[in-house]
Amino acid sequence: MYEIGFVGVGVMGGAILEKIIYNAPNKKENLEAKKVLIYDLDNAKLNKFKSLGVNVAKNVSDVFLECKTVVIAVKPQQYFDVIKNIEKFQCNTIITIMAGIKIETIEKRFSDIEVIRLMPNLPVLIGKGVIAYCHNKKNIYLNKFLLLFANCGTLIEIDENMFDVVTSISGSGPAYVAYFAKSMIDSAVNMGLDSKTSRQIVLETIIGASEYLSIKNENIDDFITKVCSKGGTTIEAINSFKQDNFSSVINEGMVKCKDRAKELSDGNL
Repeated sequence: MYEIGFVGVGVMGGAILEKIIYNAPNKKENLEAKKVLIYDLDNAKLNKFKSLGVNVAKNVSDVFLECKTVVIAVKPQQYFDVIKNIEKFQCNTIITIMAGIKIETIEKRFSDIEVIRLMPNLPVLIGKGVIAYCHNKKNIYLNKFLLLFANCGTLIEIDENMFDVVTSISGSGPAYVAYFAKSMIDSAVNMGLDSKTSRQIVLETIIGASEYLSIKNENIDDFITKVCSKGGTTIEAINSFKQDNFSSVINEGMVKCKDRAKELSDGNL
C-alpha cells in the first residue's frame, strides 16, 4: 500500500504535498514521492506531481483502497460528491483540510477510523504556515503526521469547537495582513513614493515588527507605546485609527468570517 494519498492537489493540498516530500529539516522525515498516490480532476496538476515521481490514481476510489492515510483537500462543497463514489476503503487515517467539515461528519461515512482535522493557511507554501489541528484520539498516524507536517510551519492543537474561531484568525488572517499592507502601500504611493519602494518598505516593516514581537515576547500595547513618542508622529496615526474605530472594524470582519465558518460546519455549504 502507499503511505499516503491525496484527494485534491490544488493550492493548499499541493503546497502541503510539496512540503512533506521535500525540504524536511530531517531527511528521515521526508516522504518518498513513490510512496504517494494522488487524484485530482485537473490533469495539469496531476502531471506536475507525476513529473516529481508521485503516483496518479485512475479514480478517487483507488486512493481510499490503496493508501494507509488519505488527505482530503477538496472544497467542502465537493466532499459529498467525493464520498458517493467510495464503496470500500482500506485506509486507517483520514486527514481533512476542508473548512466546516467536522470530524463526526467524516466518521459517519468512515467508521472506526482515525480522523485528523486541519486548518492550514497559505504561508504553508513557504513552510511558514500555521496549521491548527484536532483529532479523534485514535493516535494511529498522529506522531508521523506531527513530524511530516512540521515542514509546513507551526502546528497548534486546539479543541474542535474552536475551529470556526481559528478559521477567522489564522485561516483567513493572511488576507487581512495583505489587505492592510496594500492599504499602507497605496497610501505611500499617494504621498509620492514609488510603488516598488513602497512595497519593499511596508512588507519589511510588517516582517520586522512581527518577528520582534514573536522573539521578544513583548506585550503588544507596550510595543505600541514604545514606538509612539509623546508629541511625535506615530501617535497621530494611532489616534486617527482609534477615532475611526479601527479595532471595531477588524473585530466585525473577523466575527463575520467566524459566522460563515460556523454556517459551513452546520451544513450550509
